[in-house]
Amino acid sequence: MRKLTLLCILIFSDHSLHSQQGMWTWMNGSTNANPSGVYGIQGVPSVLNSPAGGYEGAMGTDKAGNFWFFSGFNTGVYDDLWKFTPATNEWTWMKGSGNTFTGPVYGTQGIPAISNSPGNQQWCAAAWVDTAGNFWIFGGSDGGGTSYNLLWKYDPAINMWSWEEGSTTCCTPGNYGTKGIASPTNQPPSRWETNAAWVDSSNQLWLFGGFTTTGDFNDLWKYQISTGEWTWVSGSSVTNSNGNYGIKGVPAATNEPPPRKAHSHWKDSDGNFWMFAGARTLGSFNDMWMYNSTTGFWTWMGGTDVLNDVGTFGPNCNADTSYLPKFRFENKASWIDKQGRFWNYGGSNLSDLWVYNPKCNSWALINGNPSVFTAPVFGTQGIAAPGNEPGGLMGSVSWMDSSDGLWMMGGWNNNYNAVNTLWKFVIDTTCAISFCGNIPQCNLSSSDTLFCEKQCIDFFDLSVNSPTTWQWQFTGGSPSTSTLQNPAGICYNNYGSFDVQLIACNNAGCDTVFFPAFITEFQSPAAPTILWQNDSLICTATNVSYAWYCTLNPNLVLGTNYFYVPFTAGTYYVLITDSNGCAVPSLTIAANVGWNDITQNSIQIVYEGIESNLFLNCPENLFDEYTVTIYDGIGRVVMEIKSNCNSKKITLPETLSGGIFSVQISSSKMNMTRRFLKK
Repeated sequence: MRKLTLLCILIFSDHSLHSQQGMWTWMNGSTNANPSGVYGIQGVPSVLNSPAGGYEGAMGTDKAGNFWFFSGFNTGVYDDLWKFTPATNEWTWMKGSGNTFTGPVYGTQGIPAISNSPGNQQWCAAAWVDTAGNFWIFGGSDGGGTSYNLLWKYDPAINMWSWEEGSTTCCTPGNYGTKGIASPTNQPPSRWETNAAWVDSSNQLWLFGGFTTTGDFNDLWKYQISTGEWTWVSGSSVTNSNGNYGIKGVPAATNEPPPRKAHSHWKDSDGNFWMFAGARTLGSFNDMWMYNSTTGFWTWMGGTDVLNDVGTFGPNCNADTSYLPKFRFENKASWIDKQGRFWNYGGSNLSDLWVYNPKCNSWALINGNPSVFTAPVFGTQGIAAPGNEPGGLMGSVSWMDSSDGLWMMGGWNNNYNAVNTLWKFVIDTTCAISFCGNIPQCNLSSSDTLFCEKQCIDFFDLSVNSPTTWQWQFTGGSPSTSTLQNPAGICYNNYGSFDVQLIACNNAGCDTVFFPAFITEFQSPAAPTILWQNDSLICTATNVSYAWYCTLNPNLVLGTNYFYVPFTAGTYYVLITDSNGCAVPSLTIAANVGWNDITQNSIQIVYEGIESNLFLNCPENLFDEYTVTIYDGIGRVVMEIKSNCNSKKITLPETLSGGIFSVQISSSKMNMTRRFLKK
């Protein structure tokens, strides 16, 4: 037996060197329908091992590049977890009983244990691999028409399952809570056929749609691993809603994909979520959707908005924006290559391999028959050949290796028999090459981006490569959309920050640029009030900057404090500016005093700036006792004495800083005020 095993390894290794581009290779598994698994010893890899035939299992790829496969339906639902190592072409049976219809072992919620197992309740579950390399599954069915909302986690480092969330009873209605608000009491309803599942850059798990006994969902959910909380993000809380396509290529808050199950999915290099096709009760789709998790908007990107569209195709490897795959569902086998292109195989028992370029919005048929079921052609195991093909399949699982090799296993054939054949396709690097021609490269500008109060501004298309059509979207603007190249007079009548998006297209394709919070409209501060206090003009506004002006010379700033002491009689006002740069002037105020103001009794006040002395000179007939009070620029008393008026010298305090001051002389017969400037 040892010699035979060695021979098999050598044969495989030799044949793997001869994999050729654009061809399928039968790598592993049986050519029979509904094959039983070959388990070997749990935890021990072998070229002889293989899972039982599996339809609609869960799949994932770990950080080491190993492929993982869970459950699947053959003549019953299995609870087995398998690992495949592509470098050695070996399967390893990691967990499970090896039997069908084995009940779950929940253990303690949130606690991994060697005996824990999802059992037979997770068929057609959603699946993720988080950034730590843990394998997650949600929902699924036990094969008897009932479904669950259980969330399980498998940690490959300890080879244990843990039940994390959800009800242990079937068919729970869940709890939607408030849209957009995470809560520990939120739970998605039970469902299965939930293929669209993504992990975002924050390690949050997302899923869309699925199926239950009451119909199909179009709800989008997010699970935060760190808090253990679900959030209902978008879509309806009831099954069989209508959805809303909106305008093709234009994201909008009101867009919602119609409900569906068993569809394919991808995540692009920008973190956007994509999904294609699927089915609902009345038929199947061939539409393409994109969700931007930053803006929270869905966009209908391609395909038709009618069910059971037969699509169109051209010669193999010929990419074009007019091509479109036929309607389908259970097209679970999907990949994304290093060029960012999306690949999809079969579904609805079709045997076609397609590639989609999201930059060009173009499809290309690569291999197989896009119209009807065809039988598989296995060829020789380990040998690529032009005539090899997996045949019509639905519900297959898929992985991609580090060399852009497309791997696919299992599914149902046209007789609804499960298979466990493992296939590999090597991408032809000369096929369907599409650089999108001279696709536009979007950019834009505007006449203003930050402004105060209501304002209308102009936008300018800066895209290169000669776009011919434009679709603008101005959140918060009026009008909110435009198809002009350079829209003018877009008015913003509300305060806040607003997004701007431009989609520019030509015959080669379209490009999109999205600028969040590109436009900001601030509310100006309230007009300030000016008070006249002790020969000073006082502005009551706070947390602003100040600029004082006289109407006789409105271009000259007289002062920048919250107060101003006018030197000459005139009309004054203050312009205040807040931290956002929004400015507003006060009403004008008349000031009828100045340095040369002469009051009663002709008392003269002389200030000697060097010695910091004041001299008061009075007429000879004025001998009354008087009070001398000195105020600073904002009316505070800094000195007060009583004296008479015969060339009285008043020495100012040494601690008195420089500035403008007022001196008031008062007695029983008179009251006068003068100002002086202390250096």
